Amino acid sequence: MKWISVKDELPENDFDENIVSYKHNDYRIVTVASYDSETNTFKEVTSSFSYQIDNVTHWMPLPEPPKQ
Repeated sequence: MKWISVKDELPENDFDENIVSYKHNDYRIVTVASYDSETNTFKEVTSSFSYQIDNVTHWMPLPEPPKQ
């Protein structure tokens, strides 16, 4: 899978989990987040809290989970 720039394309399905990359201060952070097209934002979900992530530059769909 390759990274997709948010300038080129955004996820088609709202609330599907994706891997996102964003910059915070001098750090590049990679995490799992969902996209909300209604608000045009990515949101990281941790436990029962949801945090809006600003400055997302790239994303990619999650890979298929391992098969047992």
